[in-house]
Amino acid sequence: MVECFINFNELVDTRTGIYAHLLEIDSQKILINCGTKTDLDSSWVDEYKDLIPSLDIIILSHLEIAYTGALPKIINSGFYGRVYSTTPIQVLGKYVFKEQNFSNSTFSTSTNQYLETDIDMAFDGIISLKYMQPVEIGSDLYISAYNSGHSIGGSIWKICKDNDTILVCIGVNHRKENHLNGLDISIQNPFLCILDTKYALKPVLNRKERNYYFFGILENAIINNKKVFIPVKYSRMPEIAFLLNEYFETKNEKPEMILYSRYATRYVEMLKTMMEWSCESNQNNFVFENIKIFSKFSLIPEQTDIYIIITENFHDGNFLLFMKLLCENDDNLLVFVDNDISVPGENLGDNILYGIKKNKKFHEKTIQLNLPTFVSLNEEELQEHIASSIKYKTEEEKSIESEEDVWEDEALPDTLRKVAWHEEKTDMWCVSGDEMFPLKMPNKPYDEYGTLVSKTEDKVFEEIKETNDKIKEEIEIIEKIVWEKTALNLNFDKIFIDFEGFSDYKSIKTVLESINPSKLVFINENDEYSNFLYHYCKYNDSFSDVFLQQNKKPINLSSESHISKINLTEDFSKINIKKIGNDFLGGFKGKIIQKDGNYYLEYIGPLENICVGNIQMNVLKRKIVENGFKVEIKGNIMIIEDSIKIIKNQNTYTIEGKITNLFIKIRDMFYENIAILD
Repeated sequence: MVECFINFNELVDTRTGIYAHLLEIDSQKILINCGTKTDLDSSWVDEYKDLIPSLDIIILSHLEIAYTGALPKIINSGFYGRVYSTTPIQVLGKYVFKEQNFSNSTFSTSTNQYLETDIDMAFDGIISLKYMQPVEIGSDLYISAYNSGHSIGGSIWKICKDNDTILVCIGVNHRKENHLNGLDISIQNPFLCILDTKYALKPVLNRKERNYYFFGILENAIINNKKVFIPVKYSRMPEIAFLLNEYFETKNEKPEMILYSRYATRYVEMLKTMMEWSCESNQNNFVFENIKIFSKFSLIPEQTDIYIIITENFHDGNFLLFMKLLCENDDNLLVFVDNDISVPGENLGDNILYGIKKNKKFHEKTIQLNLPTFVSLNEEELQEHIASSIKYKTEEEKSIESEEDVWEDEALPDTLRKVAWHEEKTDMWCVSGDEMFPLKMPNKPYDEYGTLVSKTEDKVFEEIKETNDKIKEEIEIIEKIVWEKTALNLNFDKIFIDFEGFSDYKSIKTVLESINPSKLVFINENDEYSNFLYHYCKYNDSFSDVFLQQNKKPINLSSESHISKINLTEDFSKINIKKIGNDFLGGFKGKIIQKDGNYYLEYIGPLENICVGNIQMNVLKRKIVENGFKVEIKGNIMIIEDSIKIIKNQNTYTIEGKITNLFIKIRDMFYENIAILD
């Protein structure tokens, strides 16, 4: 039975699609995810500016923005703890974040934008774990990640305190997929399970029926010369791409398929290194041979049949880039594979969402929309861009060179010239007023005879030429964005096929029956779904307690109902602390008060003198004997060396004897077991 304090709360209303929950276990504070919406608005962090520095760790469940969007801001808001995730979340999550950051800065007026260095710092600082790798984060407190089944690297978190286990299951999928194994349910009989309700009452086709339906729709569209557009999230893209690549591999006539996003090429290349995180039956190493991958929009060929567009919502640039092409033909097909893709309150988004839910043509036939497109630079613009790049690189080199000039040989102290920094016993040097540790010696150019080469004007021109050539080689194509007011005919066809990858009601029942938790907490992502599951499980004898997390109200999950967290006021420094054996005690008068939603124990003053302790005659006898003294017990009297008596009369003890060194020694051993609290 857990005897520690456990408290759970949502920092943001989860119904908004943002995941950020606080789990407190005794003094340890664990932030479970720190997401935002796709606009990267992390203003909720400002509400907890006093909490952020006190967080011990952050754990991430998935690589999507809903779980990671506020990470850079938290890192820059006084957070000094550690961040844990699986390797795919750390590596691939960085590209997902950069994609959304680029989209916000390029295609919208959003001010929630980050420097790439801030994004790199946030994700590079994550401590990556393998599945089932335990890590100690506190006294007898361990965490480890297990496969969630929803996305590559997606995790449920096992948190162990002493002999009890807490499971955090957010975004899980019990069913095995083509590129992922299903949820790992090897952990059984946990004390507490925290579970989301995202997909509880949604109808789900089995994988065979779904795939048959999906491919039938695609083949029919291709036969009728329709273009197919599939918007999909980064987290679900591997499943779609894997299916399409494998299916059309066996066909004689293969359709032209492309995958597009700004970071698609880098994402897929890194995905190939994540083979150990995928399904055992996946033997293609995420090599999508039948799908061409593009990070430059202007390079996409016109003769394309299937467009896989990585996007988080309908109003970001990746999707809008294809809107004109989608609306050119009434027979084109828009395939929704994720009903959770964010839909804004704009005309376009409203129309698309209306069409999905009503399963009919859009209620507005034509809309006016300002659409972006990328076009390659002409020759003049390209030369201007190259010249600008050369100028920037040259100025950067001059800046570096001027810094290196400080370290000319004649300016260095003899001690620094003779030995390297790692051979010196000194820990720090001070040269020209600048502290350097460790001493970084600049790289200097030498010829083949070991003679120091000075840079001449010819050398500088030669380096500029080399830089120019290098830039030309690096430039595959340079694009610029152009906006144009466009009339769109919304008569294209659309259909929804479920590839969201979450557990439905039947799967959730299977999961709960398998892991068999004692206590259960449902996260409220949807009022209807969560209330259904809550009431179903509340009146089920299988669980000792069932809770519904909602309205940002904390839940006390301690095993005993009387266990609560109470803060101490500053006046407690006035208490006189006494030692009894290996323990420390202090007495005081106080009262419990409530302030800002928290409970505090307020110090009023000291107690009157109280004697505290527990004298056990047998234990005291053993201790006196261990010190080499003869002891005899007669009834309620202990006689030491025939001269000192300790007499017990109910709860009163009396020590009798002459004041000698022996008397003082026995008295001190007696006092070690009691204390006078004043």
